[in-house]
Amino acid sequence: MEKYYKKILWLAIALYLVVFSLVSFCRYTHFLYNGLDLAIINNVFWNTVHGHWFWSSIQGHSYLGDHCSPILILLLPVYFLWQSPLLLLILQSVFLGLAAWPIYKISQFKLKDNSLALGIAALWLINPLTHNINLYEFSFISLAPFLFLMAFYFYLKNKILLFSIFIFLSLLIREDVAFIILIFSLIILFNKKYKIAVILFFTSIAWIIIANKIIASFSSSNFSPFLYYYSWLGSAGSSAIAAHILSYKNLEMITGFLLPFLFIPLLKPQWLLLALIPLAEIILSAAGGGAQIFMMHYGALFLPALVIAFIGGFHRANQFVEDKLKSKYLLLICLMVINIFLWVDFGVFKKEIYPNRSKWSNTQQD
Repeated sequence: MEKYYKKILWLAIALYLVVFSLVSFCRYTHFLYNGLDLAIINNVFWNTVHGHWFWSSIQGHSYLGDHCSPILILLLPVYFLWQSPLLLLILQSVFLGLAAWPIYKISQFKLKDNSLALGIAALWLINPLTHNINLYEFSFISLAPFLFLMAFYFYLKNKILLFSIFIFLSLLIREDVAFIILIFSLIILFNKKYKIAVILFFTSIAWIIIANKIIASFSSSNFSPFLYYYSWLGSAGSSAIAAHILSYKNLEMITGFLLPFLFIPLLKPQWLLLALIPLAEIILSAAGGGAQIFMMHYGALFLPALVIAFIGGFHRANQFVEDKLKSKYLLLICLMVINIFLWVDFGVFKKEIYPNRSKWSNTQQD
C-alpha cells in the first residue's frame, strides 16, 4: 500500500515540476522577471563558468560582496550544459517540488499514517507560499526547504552521515541559513542530543563568522551592505522600536505566513523558533514586513520552521476534529480548500503570467 502512496506523490511532484517550469517559461518569455535577482544570479553563473568567479557585471563587483553562496559551485556542472536563466528557473521548480518528499517522510514518521502524510505533502505543492517563492525571480534560498527538511528527516531517523551531508549543503546556500541551523542546534540541545547539538552549534557559529568575513572582504564597505537596513536602530528610542515591531505590516506578514497552515504551527511553537532570526531580520529592517515578504522569495527561510511545526501540531488538531466531527480527513480537506482559495488573494493568480495584451502590443511598438 505504501508503494501506491509513493507513486501518487511522485506523480504529483512531476506535475508540479511541469506546471511551474512552464509558468516560469511563460513569465520569462514575456519579460515578467524584472526584479534583477534572476538577471544578477544568471550573470554570476555565466561569468563563473567563463573563468570570472562570482563576478557580477551588472553590479560591478563580486557577488560575494552581497551574499556568500558557495553552493553555486556545486550547480556549475549543470549550468555549464545549458547556460540560460531558464535552467535556473527549472532548477528552482525542481528543488521546491522535491521538498514534498521529505515532508511526506517526516509526516509519515510523526503521524504513522501514509494517507495523511500524502495529504500534507500535497499541501506543500498547492501552498501559495511555495508558489510565490517559485515564481519570484531566482534565489539560492529556494533550495533551503528541500535541503534542510531532508536534514531534519535524517535527524529524526538518526542517520548521522546523511544528516551531516544535508546540513553541510544547507550551510552552502547562503550565510543567513546558518542562523536557522544555529537555532536548530539549541532546540536539539534541550532535547538532550548533546553531541550533535554541540557540533552543530559550533559549526554554524564558525560558518557565520567565516561567511561574513568573506562578504566583508569582497564588499566595498568592508561589511555586509545589508547592515544599512538596520542603521535606523542606532538613533531610535525604545518606544519607536516597539512600535515598529508591532506595526501592521509586520503583523500582516506573520498572519500571511500562518494562514495557509490555519495557524496550526502555533501548537508546536518550539519549532517556530527556527524562523526566529530570519523573522528578526525582516521585522527590524527599516522597511519592516508586509505582504510583499510572503509574495517574494523570503518565505523560503520561514517555510522549514512552519512545515515542521505544522506537522508537529497537525496530529493534535486533527485528533480534535476527528473526535468532535468523526472525520479523519476533514481538517486536511479544509486546509486544501483554503490554500486553493488563497491562490487568488496572495498566491499564483496574484502574479501576472501573461501581461495585458494591449500593454504587450505597446511594448512591441516601442
